Amino acid sequence: MWQIREEDEQRRQREASAILADLGREANAAERIIASEIAALVVRADRERARGKHSEAEMCSRLIIRALGKLGVKPGKAKQASTADIIARVTGKRKE
Repeated sequence: MWQIREEDEQRRQREASAILADLGREANAAERIIASEIAALVVRADRERARGKHSEAEMCSRLIIRALGKLGVKPGKAKQASTADIIARVTGKRKE
């Protein structure tokens, strides 16, 4: 059990660091707290989903999205894939 808690804590710290990096600037104290809480929710959502508790995972996801908005972190625009990339993904072969 302690291994799971340790793995979750390490993942929470990695997620929080990634969220703060997305800010593109030094975070203030409130932003660091929000990032830490978002990261904890990400870990929890994955655990709940793995246990088959999808409604709990969905609630975590909603809280994550709301909190990311408070931080001002917005998803990047999707990059359109080229036809060659799509063919390579479907076939598993890359054209040289």
